[in-house]
Amino acid sequence: MKKLLFAFALLGGFMVQGQSHQHGVEPCGTNQYYEDMMERFPDMEWRRDALIQNSFRSSASGDSTLVIPVVFHVMHEYGSENISKTRILNEVARMSEYFQKLNSDTTQIVPAFQGIIGNANIEFRLATKDPGGNCTDGINRIPTNESQFGDFASKINQWPADRYLNIWIAQVAGSGSSGPGLVLAYATFPGTFYAFDGIMCRADAVYGGTFDDGWTLNHEVGHYLGLLHTWGNGQVDTECGDDGISDTPPTAGSFSCDLAKDECNPGTVENVQNFMDYAACGLPQMFTTEQASYMRDQLLTGRPLLAVPSNLAFTGTDGSPAPECSPMADFHAGRTYACVGDNVAFFDDSYRANNYTYNWSFPGGTPATSSDADPTVVFNSPGWKEVTLTVSNAAGQTTVTKQAVHISPNWAVFQPDHVESFENETGYYWRRENFLDNEQKFTIEGIAASQGGSSVRLNNWKNVDPNAQIPSDDFWYYSRLGGRVDRLVSPPYDLSLLQSGSLLFDYAYATNAAFPDDITEELRVWVSTNCGVSWSPRGTINEGDLVTAGGVGGQRFIPDAGDWVTGDINVGTVSGNDHVMFMFEFTSGDLSNDLYIDNIRFDAVVSVDENQVRATNLNVYPNPANERLFIELPAVNGDETLMIYNASGQLVYESTAEANVTKMEVEVADWARGIYHIQWVSPAGTLQSKFVH
Repeated sequence: MKKLLFAFALLGGFMVQGQSHQHGVEPCGTNQYYEDMMERFPDMEWRRDALIQNSFRSSASGDSTLVIPVVFHVMHEYGSENISKTRILNEVARMSEYFQKLNSDTTQIVPAFQGIIGNANIEFRLATKDPGGNCTDGINRIPTNESQFGDFASKINQWPADRYLNIWIAQVAGSGSSGPGLVLAYATFPGTFYAFDGIMCRADAVYGGTFDDGWTLNHEVGHYLGLLHTWGNGQVDTECGDDGISDTPPTAGSFSCDLAKDECNPGTVENVQNFMDYAACGLPQMFTTEQASYMRDQLLTGRPLLAVPSNLAFTGTDGSPAPECSPMADFHAGRTYACVGDNVAFFDDSYRANNYTYNWSFPGGTPATSSDADPTVVFNSPGWKEVTLTVSNAAGQTTVTKQAVHISPNWAVFQPDHVESFENETGYYWRRENFLDNEQKFTIEGIAASQGGSSVRLNNWKNVDPNAQIPSDDFWYYSRLGGRVDRLVSPPYDLSLLQSGSLLFDYAYATNAAFPDDITEELRVWVSTNCGVSWSPRGTINEGDLVTAGGVGGQRFIPDAGDWVTGDINVGTVSGNDHVMFMFEFTSGDLSNDLYIDNIRFDAVVSVDENQVRATNLNVYPNPANERLFIELPAVNGDETLMIYNASGQLVYESTAEANVTKMEVEVADWARGIYHIQWVSPAGTLQSKFVH
């Protein structure tokens, strides 16, 4: 699994305007990325060397503006990393400004370099045509957990790298090359393996972000066009080096901003304001004249198709008026858990157009439709709620439908004596969450069980094709499995009479890992008493405690009887609450195999005898009920009556139970939809419950 450490102590040194680069923050991960790629794909090195040998051979004049078509792939999980179009437009404008020497602050460059501030005369334009010739605004938004990694395998949905500069935006951009740290971005040199070509950048390093100092993407485009760091290869601020460019003085590079630095050649000021240094000077920064020439030559020789007129026409960056695009519909719910009667906010995430109208549909909700951008809805029945959004403008419309939110009943479905064996209908009351909607998810299976014949299984194992090629899903499967999160969520339990106790469950798990340090997956148990608005941790099972059956290598794990272990989670302060939900959350490692869970139950101390606990609210299932309802009964002597009322208080069903009956079945298929109240009247008193039809 990928790991990042964050530390934000400021580096010392003389600072001028702008945000500093910080300890624990590595501004650029390109060198480490390049080394990793050389190890995986050795032939990349000779291809890049061949391009360098051909540099400076172009006779193209610096007077002509070269245009680079750009596409931003914003990888997100509906958080702040889903950056706005305005921030992207401002970033692209700033890049063009500095690569064409149009910035007005060049007077702040130190005198030693005033005469060699380079003008690469390169302009960046967002594509207005995608590879299929369809209308685009040059921003491709991708909901994916790859945003959590930001490594070279995260470069999904790439557009042809010979025609577009692909820039991926993610929550993170890998980890540091000089130790654990926060990397702002990294780029590929000309000649890089095609499938990975482009720039990966943290969302908060783009214009207006926490780490935006105007430096990051300008620096990475320098690498993309062949420039090295001003100290060459190797680590910053360790020894004097050279980048092969004649007008950049030797330097060791630095994080601080000493504008008079001359350590490598006393008397010769180093170009710390260069975009290819790490100096924390903020803007303004510069490229030298020779760096600008080198980038132009690399653009024309190392990326020869990118800026030619035919490709500008292909990508819609030739200056022709851009058509209005139809919007691409997308949205998310402000919460994925709620109870009957709760307010649920929905947020528009549509893109590709600036102006459009909304048509929302909320079956079973109030309101049932809306034309607002971000409506709020109440649902009055439990279950997954399917929501549809259609967005329209003069160019067209698109529609998206999602199972957007799960509504739980605001009454308890289970009592503490319920044992979930996944053998009958109650197993399907458990919500199974899979953000990516992929094959790796919890399902009820009859493959193995600790008791009975069924359990719930998380399918991690995949029989991948050993000959799979980049960038196929099979090729990446076992290097992208790590970090994926799947959840199994219970219906509400009534623990109001629970004094203390534990949630018990049987689990079985094996790993593909050969070494203990490679077992990074974990199973966590959470609890909520407010319909999933917030969750509190109750326990974590990992490493040796998680692996009950050892390593199984390249085969699917199916547990034997001896592979099952009982997990024991103290329910703690939720005892005494009448509406408690539990969540099993599994975070996979790259070498995960299948996980099995079964026989979920309580080992508890209650304040009354077992029958009273079971009957405080009658146990009814399925709930909601579509065709028939089953009601589990306390001890029956023959003088008890079952009555069911609709929401208006009308009696719709009445029956007297026969002696010694433990369960009653009621046909409800023809009943009106709604909430029904159940009363069990006996000489000992009246018990109640409710269900939804």
